[in-house]
Amino acid sequence: MNANQQILKIVALVTVLIFSIRIFAQTSAKQSLDQLKTNIENSKANLAEYKKNLKIVDENLIEVGKAKSQSEAQRKQLGQIVKENQGSLQSLEKQDKQLVEFIAAENKQIQSDEKRAMELEKLVAQLKESQAKRKANITSYQEQQKQIELEKTQWKARADELAKSQTEMNTRHSQILAQETEWKNKQRGYQGEISRWDKEVDRHKQLYQHASDLTESR
Repeated sequence: MNANQQILKIVALVTVLIFSIRIFAQTSAKQSLDQLKTNIENSKANLAEYKKNLKIVDENLIEVGKAKSQSEAQRKQLGQIVKENQGSLQSLEKQDKQLVEFIAAENKQIQSDEKRAMELEKLVAQLKESQAKRKANITSYQEQQKQIELEKTQWKARADELAKSQTEMNTRHSQILAQETEWKNKQRGYQGEISRWDKEVDRHKQLYQHASDLTESR
């Protein structure tokens, strides 16, 4: 039985009591005594009922007290949970704010990286273009090397021929020098003979002249 039902029952009993008093004033003495006796019985019954109801109310109050204590504990626990939840929410909001800042910083870095990537791509393109030119230069140089090797082979062959000709020419020159020496030696020999015979001719001419002079003088 709840509190509202108990209050309604008490109001009903009070109404019955007032009604009984009015009846008592209007009836005869016998009837009044009978009525009083009846009222006593009714009062006893009402008393027993109210005691029963009071016991129920006390029991309900005990249960309500338990429920109140439990509710207070739950309210306290819920308040703690609300406080913790608020702290967690504030912490999450703080983390969310930090994450927003991190995201902004990362987006800024992404833009910086994209700009740098574009510059690097441009640099890579320039390097690739330079690399292609260098490869073309290498190909050209290699072709020139092939031409030089061919010309070197030709010049080596010519050098071999020239060396052979030079050897032959040196040999011939040595022979000519030897002949020159030989002829010079002969020249000196003949010049010496010519000088000697010139003297002999002069001597014989003098002898002849002297002999002629002697003959004529006789």
